[in-house]
Amino acid sequence: MELRRVDPRILKQNPHNPRNIQPGEMSDATLAASISAVGILQPPAVTEKNSELTIAYGPN
Repeated sequence: MELRRVDPRILKQNPHNPRNIQPGEMSDATLAASISAVGILQPPAVTEKNSELTIAYGPN
């Protein structure tokens, strides 16, 4: 496993994500408040294929 910083805007959503949360249900303000209060408990893990990063698990 390699830990590196990437621009989160380049991450692709996992098309096989089983969660029912649709984009927009959790606003950016709510997410920012949660991160401020609790912090990030686990950074997302990603897979890389053809120079594209896809979220394997974690916030998606």
